[in-house]
Amino acid sequence: MKFKLSSDQGSVTAELAVALPAVAMVLTITIAAFGLQIERLKLVSNAATIARAIARTESAESVNQLAAALAGSASLMLETKADLICARLTRGFSLPSLPGKTLELSEVQCARKLGL
Repeated sequence: MKFKLSSDQGSVTAELAVALPAVAMVLTITIAAFGLQIERLKLVSNAATIARAIARTESAESVNQLAAALAGSASLMLETKADLICARLTRGFSLPSLPGKTLELSEVQCARKLGL
């Protein structure tokens, strides 16, 4: 019976076991980044809707109801720049892969004031 001193048997399994955590981490970060981008796009849309409503000089009650419905847990700050009304929405977002860490997303959208 012949014995091999250097056998490659099982090396692929060992390499896979070493690489698998890194692959899982990359996939987790990628999926979390997509989630973060989706939340950012929601902020863009909501801030633009609020800015347009204010620029159309809708009633304060109507704008407050719209802001409460769209902004949710985000904080809303309004700014005036020359002939523009800008709405800034800021919201904290936590990633499941980073417990205890909160990222702040902020988006500003402006609309031209009517009647100028």
